Amino acid sequence: MTEKNDLYGTIISCVGGLYTVMNANGERIPARARGSFRYEKTSPLAGDSVFLHKEKDSFAIDKIDARKSSLLRPPIANLDTLFVSFAATDPEPNLLCVDKLICVAQAAGVGVAVVITKSDLSAPLTEKYKSIYEKAGYPVFVTSSEKAEGLENVKEFIRKGGTGKIYAFAGASGIGKSSIMNALFPDLSLKTGSLSEKISRGKQTTRTVELFPVSLCENGETVFVADTPGFSVLEFTALSGFHKEDLAATFPEFERFKENCRWRDCTHTKDGDCAIIEAVNRGDIAKERHESFLLMYEELSKIPNWK
Repeated sequence: MTEKNDLYGTIISCVGGLYTVMNANGERIPARARGSFRYEKTSPLAGDSVFLHKEKDSFAIDKIDARKSSLLRPPIANLDTLFVSFAATDPEPNLLCVDKLICVAQAAGVGVAVVITKSDLSAPLTEKYKSIYEKAGYPVFVTSSEKAEGLENVKEFIRKGGTGKIYAFAGASGIGKSSIMNALFPDLSLKTGSLSEKISRGKQTTRTVELFPVSLCENGETVFVADTPGFSVLEFTALSGFHKEDLAATFPEFERFKENCRWRDCTHTKDGDCAIIEAVNRGDIAKERHESFLLMYEELSKIPNWK
């Protein structure tokens, strides 16, 4: 434990102020954070890449490497992709909740992919939702755990991401998320036992985030899947300083149209030379997505700007 690479790694869990850091060799190192982090008004999070310092027989986290992204609820850093998941039917998806998850993730700098489960139950609904989110520019994966369909495409997406990336799945209870995760990461279920159960409990679970290393590559490259139960209940309060004026930027399908709005400060909420609304009327933007935008804009309008 004296090599430089041994003293740099990823935080995979934190329990009672004791962090577990995994280095490039796969070793799990218990460590505590230096007290100086309190003065810097920051705390190490699961997913952080950190530098360690050995002190006699123990290790301390010296420095947090630059973050690509971070969320406070649930507390996780450097999440690369959030798979926002919902069922084609049974239960019927709440697209406002789906879109809110997407917006919160994007505003925090997290990549998004959409997973539609239970596709075998309704081909027309599956195609409808697939069209909505493909039109918005997101990767969409249509899956059926019952028929073992579509999962290989998700695996390939993760493989192409390369080693060390961090992934999480979000979605309401009852959508088949646990079945998908068990099918994607069979070794994960063996290692953690109750991971799927914990994820499915939603609000009743702890907010503690834990990363589990899994290998989807023949060469043994490791990625991390995050146990993040809080992702089923993400709210805009998970973001600091996010205001209604920022919302349009989290709808990527708006980008190529909004410059054509007559007014520079157009809110895209009402008619009157709004290129976004015109695009919705033409069918270039899914009306369901714009409806979610309007509801979220109204919600954000009620949050004081100082929050």
